[in-house]
Amino acid sequence: MYFYILFILLIVLFMGNYTFNGQPKAQYLTNIGLGIIILVSILRFDVGWDYPSYYLDIYPVLDPISIAKYEPLNRVIYHITDYFRWPPLLFIIYGLLTYGLVFSTLKKYTPNLFLATLTYLAFFYNTSLGPIRQGLALGIVLYAYRYLITRAYLKYFIAIVIAGMFHLTAFTGLLIPFLFYLMTPVRMIILLIVTILGYKYALTIISEYMGYATYLANVDEYSGGTLISLAYPIVIFSLCILTWKNKDLIAQRLTYVTIFGALCPFLLGGHIGGRIGWYFLIYLCILVPRALKHQKASTRTTYAGLFVGYFLLYVFITTLNPVKQPLTPYQSILTTNIDPPIFK
Repeated sequence: MYFYILFILLIVLFMGNYTFNGQPKAQYLTNIGLGIIILVSILRFDVGWDYPSYYLDIYPVLDPISIAKYEPLNRVIYHITDYFRWPPLLFIIYGLLTYGLVFSTLKKYTPNLFLATLTYLAFFYNTSLGPIRQGLALGIVLYAYRYLITRAYLKYFIAIVIAGMFHLTAFTGLLIPFLFYLMTPVRMIILLIVTILGYKYALTIISEYMGYATYLANVDEYSGGTLISLAYPIVIFSLCILTWKNKDLIAQRLTYVTIFGALCPFLLGGHIGGRIGWYFLIYLCILVPRALKHQKASTRTTYAGLFVGYFLLYVFITTLNPVKQPLTPYQSILTTNIDPPIFK
């Protein structure tokens, strides 16, 4: 736990919005903060719930039967890793792709990289450490924002197809342009009502055709994620007030997308619903700094503090898991014997 306290404090120190003697801090400090996040992530060992299963897919030798169940582009990464005969390379490749897509997008399309990064760390960072296939798919969907706002629909479609080749659930991202451009407050209310009434049919389709058939009959058993499921609506509701007050059309459209994502866990259960909802909620990383752009510095500081607190609370809650502590203690491939690997 102490490691993550130090980790988030370093991110605040290097990336926070403050000045030295009235001058903005040097840009290279922000880049150092991003570098810390990337290095901590790609050099980890047995950090993340799914880490052992991915590792054993390729250790001591590649398991073709195991990786056959993965989407095509995942198998490409596995074969590259197998060529070099070094299992940690798998997580380095996924990490570099994921964080490269995420942070390049946040740097270009958000007015406050610090708030955008804290939003990602609070709500989505754990996904990039655990189900790394979906973490990369989320990064691609976020990257596709550039095509969404420029109405480059063919490029957006191609991006979603590529994301789907890493995790089938990413194809739900095809709904985002409709939510972004066609929604109005009245239409959003109607859509929510229709969704609530027809969610069982949607659950059947998602479960049978997107890899969640085993959850279909046991949705209640996979209803974890209560903390996150409750946090999203609270954050989005507060942002709705700010975006409508500022009359920011892009931010208003992003609220439609994220509201739909926040609804998913309540309809489909915290597990499957949370995973589907991530593709809509990932745009919180752009919405939060945009909605807070014209707010007082004290308001932005409050949100930053809440996200830091949420990040640490999430890590703390994982330490209470009786089966496995997925994030703690932090271990690195630089300091741990990885051959043979000894998992927690």
